[in-house]
Amino acid sequence: MLRMARKVTSVRKVNFNDVVEVVLQSQGYSTALGADSHPIHLHGFNFFILGQGQGRFDPAIRITFNLVNPQLRNTVAVTAGGWAVIRFTANNPGEISFDVAGFALNP
Repeated sequence: MLRMARKVTSVRKVNFNDVVEVVLQSQGYSTALGADSHPIHLHGFNFFILGQGQGRFDPAIRITFNLVNPQLRNTVAVTAGGWAVIRFTANNPGEISFDVAGFALNP
């Protein structure tokens, strides 16, 4: 049985030059977002898109991540009911801000 991702607003402290990996999980259709993709932007950083898919993210899928030549972006579209995994180096001091309306972050 699949459980819904928990909705969180939290602060995670990372050290300068830490490599940070984030799973962006869409909760599916919402009255605010509809059924369309929603762009997620990471302010002040470029990141690698390691993988994307539909349904609930399963950590076992990590073995299929593109670690050879992943796309480098600052925005990723996460489809309704889908997920994306991004990785970046925390080399820009200060607050790391996401536009994540309608999404849950899996630490």
